[in-house]
Amino acid sequence: MAWGNILLVWGLCLAFIGGGLVAGDLPNGAAAPVGVVSLRRNAIVSIGGEVANDYTYRTTKTTRTAPDAPYRPTDHDTGGLAVRRANLRLRADVHPNVHALFKIDFSGNDAIRNDRERLIEEALVVMSAVGGTGLGFFAGKGRAPYGQDITLGLIQSYHHMANQDDSSEGPIFLRQPWDRPATGLGGGTGGTGDAADAVTPLPAMRPGQFDRVFMVGGSYEWDDCWRVELAAFQPTEWEYKDRLRDGASHDNGASVGVAGRIWWRPFECLTLEVSGMVARSSAMARVADRTDVSPLAAGRSTAYALSVGFDWHRGPWQIFGEYQRGQDWNFTKDYQTDTWQLGAAYHATDALRVGLMAEGLRIEQSIPDRVTERFFKLVFTVKYDFTDSLFILAEYGREWQRRTFGGADERGRGDFFGIRVGFMFWQTKTPSPFRTRIP
Repeated sequence: MAWGNILLVWGLCLAFIGGGLVAGDLPNGAAAPVGVVSLRRNAIVSIGGEVANDYTYRTTKTTRTAPDAPYRPTDHDTGGLAVRRANLRLRADVHPNVHALFKIDFSGNDAIRNDRERLIEEALVVMSAVGGTGLGFFAGKGRAPYGQDITLGLIQSYHHMANQDDSSEGPIFLRQPWDRPATGLGGGTGGTGDAADAVTPLPAMRPGQFDRVFMVGGSYEWDDCWRVELAAFQPTEWEYKDRLRDGASHDNGASVGVAGRIWWRPFECLTLEVSGMVARSSAMARVADRTDVSPLAAGRSTAYALSVGFDWHRGPWQIFGEYQRGQDWNFTKDYQTDTWQLGAAYHATDALRVGLMAEGLRIEQSIPDRVTERFFKLVFTVKYDFTDSLFILAEYGREWQRRTFGGADERGRGDFFGIRVGFMFWQTKTPSPFRTRIP
């Protein structure tokens, strides 16, 4: 992945060295606000981020029934967990139309990041309004232009961080992978010695935010109503390597893929999103080399995903939703996923916000045997801002899971209680109207 490293170095050099060589002010002639630090005479850096402590308590319950294989219910409690989460975002403007974006994850829980290489999540160079037009370009390490990924607070959406259970922002699934037995997706019932059972339990594989990828792409925006983005990307080398046997022998489990997204604002209060992604990996197509699927499955070198979403704002209300479809996902034939989301947030006062989010996920694999997993969760959030920076957020979530395979029926439930006390310091520029996010 030499080209990806070259892009990363290019972005760093352009942001911190080129800043003193290219004259320019803030876009649209805006004056530098308080909190902007001058690196060189003509280069400025905007710094923003969030430092927070999460105090959570989670309970889970699992039951399993199968012919001639009774399974006694099990309970699992986890409480009193304090996780320090810190994400630092930097923006360096080196020209009115050129800036660099950086996101650094300083999460105190190394188990979430799991690798020091993931410290720098984004290092992206962005060019906009090239030649006074709506044309733009971007290159470096960041998030592929796919999906919209809206969430309320601690518990992240199923659309967040594809193929992972946790992230530096919070849990995605309330029942973690170690809560599920290591029976794999091959259709075995566990403990039988079948090859189909010798599969490592991993997060539910589904399309979602594809972050920390090296990419080159372009965009075009016009009439403040349309924005089109297209990029070629390659995930970092460990994205798939952990799911390959003797992963160190594979330079990179991923090949170059393509992602594209269209934003449309028919009205000032409504944004619609349609996006698609084609991910490729010749290494993942060789199922005999993988640890996450049955060796009897049929591999695919190409996986497809489609996303459709909306975000509606009016007065104190925000209503949002998204649907995603994955075909041959997980680089496995007939591995299909459907993910949906519907949520709302209401600003009762300038300081108080309440929100509710419902999500569902269905995964089905037909080869060698039919395996179906269903997930559903409800999340209720209350957030109070003491000042423009200091806030407290309380959240409750419940998740239901069901998995059927080989005549067995596994059911699980997870309850989550969490409080986040955080300090959000000065953020970068006002986000594009085509980037949706709960404030």
